[in-house]
Amino acid sequence: MRIPQVSYHQQCAPYRLVDAHDTLDGEYLSLTPLSQERWSSDRKGLELLAMSVTTLLVLLAGLLIAAKCAGWICQRIGIPTVLGQLVVGVLAGPSVLNWIHPDPLVNSFSTIGVILLMFIAGMETDTKQMRQVGVAALVSASAGVVIPFIAGTAFSYALGYSLPMSLFLGTLLTATSVSISAQTLKELGKLNTKEGTTILGAAVIDDVLGLIVLSLILAFTLGQNPLWSILKMALYFPTAYLLGHYGFPLLSRWLPRLLALEARIGFVLALVLLYAWSAQELGSVAAITGAYIAGILVNRTEMREWVHDGLSKIGYSFFIPIFFVYVGVEANFHGVAHLSPLFLLSFIGIALATKVIGCGGGALLCRFKPIEALEARLH
Repeated sequence: MRIPQVSYHQQCAPYRLVDAHDTLDGEYLSLTPLSQERWSSDRKGLELLAMSVTTLLVLLAGLLIAAKCAGWICQRIGIPTVLGQLVVGVLAGPSVLNWIHPDPLVNSFSTIGVILLMFIAGMETDTKQMRQVGVAALVSASAGVVIPFIAGTAFSYALGYSLPMSLFLGTLLTATSVSISAQTLKELGKLNTKEGTTILGAAVIDDVLGLIVLSLILAFTLGQNPLWSILKMALYFPTAYLLGHYGFPLLSRWLPRLLALEARIGFVLALVLLYAWSAQELGSVAAITGAYIAGILVNRTEMREWVHDGLSKIGYSFFIPIFFVYVGVEANFHGVAHLSPLFLLSFIGIALATKVIGCGGGALLCRFKPIEALEARLH
């Protein structure tokens, strides 16, 4: 069945929800019309809102069922479920069947999913192992940013692109996917190994370094000042660490005395979302970085077991599968259809080769065994 391609915000734009009671049971909604000239009655607006809610529910149900079915198939054939969920999104999205288009409201659910995923990954990270491989992760991430950036910039400039465009294309090659790395390592049972910890640590550092590179490139090409963004990053990390280091242990002692289990889980979830918000808005880093830091800090406290159990159920039952399918939906390959296939293949080849050389070479410099370096450079 083809999903109607009308977004929730497009349908509800003329109305503002001011009161709602038992909306999941469909009893009633109270609306305030924003423009009486455009819309003749509250009834018409209510019909539009009801239709949009129905469309949203069908869309979320379809995405969730597809994600779970794809995950089951992948488990049966022995590959990570995340791969199947990404493929489902690509097939259903604009790239192939064009059944589903990116939507701001579904994107919000997806964002919560990746925040929960990285928080759980942080809770499952072996901090002792992380300290042991911290230098290796830093060197691997740095090489995995610098070498792809230089190669991508030089390749683009050699093909006749302007220097600003070449710098931007080089910056594209510095990016990595922390969330997909975390989920794949988790499913393969490698998250707490030496290689897995190095991969995840390098991926997080890679994200931060990528943002710094982007800030510098924007400063060079658009005349913006990158110092403020870099300063906010420098202030955010120690502040976030100190707040969690001293605050979470206090909460782990007091929350069980004050709140029931469900209320405690909700309270911690709110703190995770605040950590993610503060990372992006106050620290100029990705929201998932803040969630990952919160997960590492909560894992050190006495509340780690019930927090991990509660938020894992919330995340993996709904939000995280929605996130991976939605990533596939957002991958619109038509956007690069006008580019030369030779250029695309060459650019992708350079991206893969330089990541392998950079990350693997960094691991080798830190005295990893060749097989360990090979695993570390494939993140």
